[in-house]
Amino acid sequence: MNIYAKFLMSTLALVLVFTLATVATTHYFSRMALTHLADTWLETRLVEAMRVAREQVAVLHNYGLAEIPASITKAKLDAGSGMANIEVGREGYIFAVTADGKIAVHPDPGLIGHDMPSQPWLRELQNGQGRLV
Repeated sequence: MNIYAKFLMSTLALVLVFTLATVATTHYFSRMALTHLADTWLETRLVEAMRVAREQVAVLHNYGLAEIPASITKAKLDAGSGMANIEVGREGYIFAVTADGKIAVHPDPGLIGHDMPSQPWLRELQNGQGRLV
């Protein structure tokens, strides 16, 4: 084998290694950027949902309706309709769960009041996680 072929083979190996390293690095940083973008987008939707819920709580307290069951039910319905207008992709939705594990607001009215303490994700939230991925 002549010197030119030896030089070409060693250079080709180095180029291949650097190309693979570049592809791997680009993939990693692209994935991280897209994950961060998706996380920010979802966080924005959840902030909108919390705003809707806080508005309903403020109405109940400002007008002294926090102890009237019919007013609480109406506030839940209004919060549900406000949260239903928040788009989370084609098939996603936002729902609210009380601290004791009952569904308070859900797009499917049949699930409202359903008890969910057996769900592992709810137990993680109740244990102080505050957020799940």
